[in-house]
Amino acid sequence: MVAGTLFVIYSLLAIAISVYARRRNKDFSSFVLAGRKLTVITLTLSLIATRVGGGIIIGTTWTAFSFGFLAIAYPLSATLGFLLLGMTLAKKYNKMGLYTVPQFFKNAFGSRTAYLASILVMASLTIVLAMQFIAGGVILSSLFNLQLGTAIVLFSAITIFVVYHGGMWGVAFVDILQIIVIYLALGILSLKGSQLLEARNLLSSRMFTSSQLSFSTIIAWCIASIGIALTSQGFVQRMSAIGNPQKAKMSALVAGLLVIPIGIFVTVIGLSAKHVGSFTNGAQILFYQARTLSPLISSFLLASIFIMVASAAENITHSTSIVFSHDLLPRLIGTKPEELKTVKYGVIFVGILTTAIALVSGKDIIGGLVLGMSITAAGFLPPVLAAFYWKRDSVAAFLSMAGALSIMLVGLVIPIRKFTHPTIVALVFSIVTYILVTLLRNRAISKVQFVEALSSRL
Repeated sequence: MVAGTLFVIYSLLAIAISVYARRRNKDFSSFVLAGRKLTVITLTLSLIATRVGGGIIIGTTWTAFSFGFLAIAYPLSATLGFLLLGMTLAKKYNKMGLYTVPQFFKNAFGSRTAYLASILVMASLTIVLAMQFIAGGVILSSLFNLQLGTAIVLFSAITIFVVYHGGMWGVAFVDILQIIVIYLALGILSLKGSQLLEARNLLSSRMFTSSQLSFSTIIAWCIASIGIALTSQGFVQRMSAIGNPQKAKMSALVAGLLVIPIGIFVTVIGLSAKHVGSFTNGAQILFYQARTLSPLISSFLLASIFIMVASAAENITHSTSIVFSHDLLPRLIGTKPEELKTVKYGVIFVGILTTAIALVSGKDIIGGLVLGMSITAAGFLPPVLAAFYWKRDSVAAFLSMAGALSIMLVGLVIPIRKFTHPTIVALVFSIVTYILVTLLRNRAISKVQFVEALSSRL
């Protein structure tokens, strides 16, 4: 009962913060980028909250329980992505002041490639958000003994309300509360878990070397995490939400370092659960560990587990709705791309669509997250990096993105995983395609103009 009360208190507090922040959302820029007035602390915590949700917390806990210590590679891959973002593209994105990733593709490669990019971003973020809704539903169903479908709908309704009213300001303010709770809760649970491991003499070198995870799976995690950090809507958008390029870089670097303790916490929690019982998902593990403590602390931890997932869900809902209203709707029905009313309606549409997908999806949260992230990571990385550091070629960008998407879809029906992870194949194909088409295009321009003819047919 106390956990349920705390959940209600948090939900009401998040709603109150979003309603308060609504006064700052005077136009499209304020709703999307907080008027570029976020501070380093606020931006850093918002970056962490965007990346650390059901996937890293519940997914890594379950993976550590199922496969061993190398599950920590998933949260560490998020750290790697943040660090690379800070060292490479953070300042560049900030100077461009982008609202969306397709906006970058339009500037770099033209409207046709930007339209494909907007479709891929929508598909990617919708899948990732559906996984967050499932994780949130699993938690609520465990807290209140609800049917999973009912719990998913309740979780998504709260998320939609907070984002609709608060925009970037509301999401950023709520992120501060959420990240503080996340660190406290996971720190307490991991301390309990490490004490259990130590009591059973399980803190040995063997624990750190035995794992059933394949090398290709870990590489796929890294590709997805690097891709999402360098090219995803949530991070590209947030790099423009602060007024100074150096501060954008600093925020990304600090966020990467602050993810490391979260990764350690959830891995220890999952490992310790291997020796106390049988579980069917990561949320059950977290609940079991919480309930072994005093009633008050246990209730706080149970409610905080919900808050952990809510943080990422709110951030991703905000990002997805912006791409939908800014890049897709204007092309489909001719709406104005930078209209506050349109983006708020987009929040409702995206929330309902994603809830429907979550209701019919499976429960492999990390698998779903990697699929969603890989749709854009494998296809976007080569053209984005080439645009900044090599050559811009619209045909090469279009073909590399379309090819990577095709391979990811084929991987759903053909057992590519028997040989290697589809994400690796998609990235290699995307890189090779971009390089070859760019080189052929350069040569063809001075001879038979083959690529121009191909471009006109595309």
